[in-house]
Amino acid sequence: MRLAILFGQLGAADAELYGGRLAAPLRAAGLDVVITSLSAPDQLDGVDVATPLLCWSYHTDENAWRASLGAVEAAGVPLINPAELLLWNTRKTYLSTLQSAGADIVPTRFINAPTDSDIEAARQAFGGGTVVVKPQVSAGSKQTLRLAPGDRLRDGPTGPAMIQPFLDGILTEGELSVFLFGGRFSHAVRKTPAAGDFRVQPQFGARLVPVEPPPGALDLALAAIAAAPVPPVYARADMVRDAGGRLRLMELELIEPDLYLQLAADGGAAFAGAMKAAMRG
Repeated sequence: MRLAILFGQLGAADAELYGGRLAAPLRAAGLDVVITSLSAPDQLDGVDVATPLLCWSYHTDENAWRASLGAVEAAGVPLINPAELLLWNTRKTYLSTLQSAGADIVPTRFINAPTDSDIEAARQAFGGGTVVVKPQVSAGSKQTLRLAPGDRLRDGPTGPAMIQPFLDGILTEGELSVFLFGGRFSHAVRKTPAAGDFRVQPQFGARLVPVEPPPGALDLALAAIAAAPVPPVYARADMVRDAGGRLRLMELELIEPDLYLQLAADGGAAFAGAMKAAMRG
């Protein structure tokens, strides 16, 4: 069977570079892997299954993203993770579903078009202090702001947004990412921001190290994927500790999470095994 790794707004060189890193453990497991564009479903002839693991730009045009997924399905190519799951995960209102199912999430308010008054009301509801505001459809910290008391909303989201309290644990202990492939634990990574920053992506200078998940982390990640509409083949659960010491889920990434396979002890073998199992049905 042939698997296509789909990319979005990436140049051909970057697509091959990052796609090659994902493809390496898959090819080592005996899979036939090609790397092609999400916007070119006509190039999927001979492809049995596809995965949008390089569609990092999906959040820049939600309508185009949804249409592209539909076009791939119309071409008769199933997706890993399934399209139903990808669409559910596109808008971060999915956190409400996880909370209703009992997962401990970071307290979140969803706002249609945030104003300074909305920010202040959320701040008071969270007990005061600094808050974070970002679009409901977002990735890579795009339009994500950290607002201390008295800060005004500038250059932030103008459409549907979410507001959360800023948890200082991100600066001290860092953000923890737990990776599950086929519903089983693979590895965990701790991400700490660069001095003076709060963002934990590598492009902002964050430091990443492999770690053993602390008590409660795996349970929280498993609770999150159990609440999803269908079981994900690959998942990254991002969490941070609150002021009371409890781990809180920040996001459940199921679309195009960086899997940090280079930090997995097995180099991505568990990822490849889960993908092979999904392809075989």
